Amino acid sequence: MKSLNVVDLDKTLIAIDSFRYLVFKEIDFPLLILIILRALKIISRYKFAQEASEKLKKVLSNEKEIEELVRYLISKINNEVLEKVRCRSTGDAVTVIVSASPEEYVKKIANRFGFLGMGSYWEGGRYFHCYGPNKIEYLEKKFPKKDYIYNFVISDSKEDISLLSLFKTGVLLKKKRFTR
Repeated sequence: MKSLNVVDLDKTLIAIDSFRYLVFKEIDFPLLILIILRALKIISRYKFAQEASEKLKKVLSNEKEIEELVRYLISKINNEVLEKVRCRSTGDAVTVIVSASPEEYVKKIANRFGFLGMGSYWEGGRYFHCYGPNKIEYLEKKFPKKDYIYNFVISDSKEDISLLSLFKTGVLLKKKRFTR
């Protein structure tokens, strides 16, 4: 059986929230309205991500802009986290970067390090938000426990506590410090 290692992207492998960065980089009036609605808790996290991703489709489908974004995000790498992940990514281990951010750039970042990447995506007009329980569902479907040893996971989010509990070693990164 292969070992499975998982690392969260935003505020874990990289020091910033990549989707927030992208939204503010591309801000226009419709995105501003979405930000206000989310800040006032009028719309859910899911609805915000879905609507913002829809409004950002033009950027997310532009290879040149995505490459520029990937270069910027890689400059924000937390080298300590990357080293912890790389130490466990030997032999036949499979390492996956997971994120609620769009898969258009999550996969590209992962590929730069020889990892797999999974993020939120559109399929057949439906939006899959790779967040919370959806992360777990997706990982268990793509990497069944009968074929993989859930070895190591690291995340900054309390929302991922359930995910951390599935792995032999689960690390919660708090204020750039490691906890178990």
